[in-house]
Amino acid sequence: MNAWWSALETAVEAIIPLVLGMLFLQRVILRSRVGINLRMLIGLVLCVLGYVLFLKGLTTGLMPLGSQVGDQLLAAVTDPLGHVSISGTLIIFALLLGYGATIAEPALAAMGIEVEQITSGACRRTWLIHTVGTGVALGVAAGLVMTVLGLPLWYFILPAYSLLALLGYMGSDRFNNIAWDSAGVTTGPITVPLVLALGLGVAPAPLHQAFGILALASAGPIFTVSIMGALIERVQSQGGAHVATK
Repeated sequence: MNAWWSALETAVEAIIPLVLGMLFLQRVILRSRVGINLRMLIGLVLCVLGYVLFLKGLTTGLMPLGSQVGDQLLAAVTDPLGHVSISGTLIIFALLLGYGATIAEPALAAMGIEVEQITSGACRRTWLIHTVGTGVALGVAAGLVMTVLGLPLWYFILPAYSLLALLGYMGSDRFNNIAWDSAGVTTGPITVPLVLALGLGVAPAPLHQAFGILALASAGPIFTVSIMGALIERVQSQGGAHVATK
């Protein structure tokens, strides 16, 4: 029962200050008479209840599942002498986990719809979803390799973000913005608990080694979406040149 009360306190502490801040902005700054009506009040109550259920599902479902899988995966890549080795099983599992968790994110589906509208159909919703999923999968795989081998995070971060900076300099603002915003999917309610719990399960001591995995998972979609954007821009420019020559 204490766990439920703790989840309720967390939900109230997260939502109520936000509501009060928005009301203050409307009444004091914007001088608006808009306030909370019965419909909005019911929605806020449902929001708090949904947050409580989400926290309970997270702590009793996704995180233990990720930890169990991580423990079993670590046992699968550890030999009888206690040496950990990188195997095809580890890489394939990391790719599948990163991809599956990402395409299940509700925020990514919403972003795909908006991107398709903004680009006038040049970038399809399904293209963005699968491209981001592929990028996160590559990032999670690199992060698990880093975690299992106990390598410093900067070995991966420095070259990865140097490459992303180069791609951003060479790319267009339209797809650069989309690419960097797509990295936010790695902070979603499905990806984070699974990836972090898996990393903690796989990580040898010290356990903080597992937390760099999300930084690499964020870099992956920026890279893949930037590449996709460059390809779309190239196809569009070739199509325009082809029309101009007729």
